[in-house]
Amino acid sequence: MHTVIKAHSAAEFLTLIPALTGYTPTRSIALVAFRGSRTLGVLRVDLPPGDADAQSLASAAATFIGMVCRLPDADGVAPVVYTDGPLRADTPLPGAPLSADTGERRRGAVGGRARIAHAELIDAVRRCADACGLTVRDALCVAVDGWASYLEPQLTHPLSALDAAATRAGLPPRLGPARGDQHSGAELPEVDPGERERVALALDDLQRLLDGLDAGASAPSGEAGDDTHGDAGPEGRCDDEGSRDDDPGLFRAFAQATAAAVMTDPPQARAAARALGALCDIPGLFERALDTAPDALDTATAAALLLCLSRPPLRDVALSQWSFTLTKGVELLEAQVLWQDGEAFPAHLATHMVGEGPSPDLHRVRAALALMRHLSALAPAPWRCAPLTVAAWLSWALGRSTHASGYLALAHEIDPEYGLAEIVSTMVRSGHLPEWAFGRADTLRTHGLGE
Repeated sequence: MHTVIKAHSAAEFLTLIPALTGYTPTRSIALVAFRGSRTLGVLRVDLPPGDADAQSLASAAATFIGMVCRLPDADGVAPVVYTDGPLRADTPLPGAPLSADTGERRRGAVGGRARIAHAELIDAVRRCADACGLTVRDALCVAVDGWASYLEPQLTHPLSALDAAATRAGLPPRLGPARGDQHSGAELPEVDPGERERVALALDDLQRLLDGLDAGASAPSGEAGDDTHGDAGPEGRCDDEGSRDDDPGLFRAFAQATAAAVMTDPPQARAAARALGALCDIPGLFERALDTAPDALDTATAAALLLCLSRPPLRDVALSQWSFTLTKGVELLEAQVLWQDGEAFPAHLATHMVGEGPSPDLHRVRAALALMRHLSALAPAPWRCAPLTVAAWLSWALGRSTHASGYLALAHEIDPEYGLAEIVSTMVRSGHLPEWAFGRADTLRTHGLGE
């Protein structure tokens, strides 16, 4: 069920935009798409540079309106500019020089006053909207010293009018005033430094265990690693029943080397052995992690997840499973195993990576993003690139390209050539959005705003 809020004036309309997006945009143009008197969604895009020429502005406007046209049944748009400069170029801020951010041209003044900031961009947006058959319901600018409508450029309104409008609108609590801007909420969470150290030790021990298992898997019968009859003990060793060759979640060599699973007695070695046991059912590991509050993850699970994410085939399985279902993860893991054996990889299993195909389960995507943010904060630097990049993809899938850019910047500091980061960066830089962003109310679209 959607909440319907009536906006009786431009001021009330402006008040509702940050309430519905969840933040107050800065240095942005928010394009509110309409079907009749109802909104289809709010699309936020960075403002073009202040020195952009007319051709660049026309190109940007065409891109913006093209995105609006991808929303089903869109027949109108209301562009809203948010600038950190003055409303008009001839109005310097108190105690400050004229802002260069306005991108304003001094020609074309209205009634002896300079035009509203970014008026040339809005002119281009209005021309593109008209060419595409979209009605421009209003065009507004919110600056640091007031707000105005490009359709009534002679009038200037104080920002205090927006505060009064918020009171009149009577917003429900969940649509109350939004704090922060489009960058807010992307910061990595605080984690316990002691747990970060324990995870680092467990990862080191887990890697040594895996190296030992690799060596044991190639040893002649009777040598280390040949015990195939161990039960799953408290340290997480794979049991015999779980070692079937048709189990897609099994590292097959593990069950052939369980005697090497616990080589030492310190607590961190036990955590590594439990992590090794978790790797015997990789889809199960991913699903349990998704169902667990991120700050409730134990050391072994965190280490096992970071090890999987560091291996691209398993990282892609996690991303697919967290986006859709456990069955999808199992299917992709099976395909990865068969591909390594020389069989063709089914192309349809990877289309979501570039935003094509059906919409992911956005509840699962949000849970996975919270998990990746926690793991990114918890991981030692050499292991951090993978969860950061997965967090970037998940953010992009939710229509949060600004957050994705932040995670990608952190990943690039660690490894400028990390493969998935390069792919996601290319999509973000080009403004490419997933198909499902234009068909789901809980990504870019927000229902419920009427006239």
